[in-house]
Amino acid sequence: MEETEKSSGSVIREYVSSDFWDVSFLNQISYLSPEPDEVLRVKISTGKVWVWSAGMMVLGAIIVCPDLDKLWIWSLTVARAYQNQGWGNQLMQTAEDFYTNQTLWLHTSPTGPANHLYTKRDWRTSQYLKNFYGKGMDAVEMYKALRPVA
Repeated sequence: MEETEKSSGSVIREYVSSDFWDVSFLNQISYLSPEPDEVLRVKISTGKVWVWSAGMMVLGAIIVCPDLDKLWIWSLTVARAYQNQGWGNQLMQTAEDFYTNQTLWLHTSPTGPANHLYTKRDWRTSQYLKNFYGKGMDAVEMYKALRPVA
């Protein structure tokens, strides 16, 4: 299992089944309309997941899942107290490094803070989706064609 260490005691590593309840909690507190645990379990079982852990606690996660003919970042979460410290960026880098020579896709709020992260990482907007998250809650679909790591 590959691990990326950013600071003492904190690592980005592959998900293991004992991480489920921490990842579920992060999803519950990070989204206005979080998916139920049954959906989360399916996404985890059909996709690839990395977590950022500090000691025994999972404080961030990225879930990448295939859907039809595309690979989607289904979820990127970092505990609020640890946002804007580079962990979301590091989780994104881990997924991008794994999926070289492929294209990743995601949906995000056009005005949310994550949109800035994606734009800074050279993600491109594919389309604007009116009411995607519900009435009055629009989204943008974004993609990034990944190159081999040099």
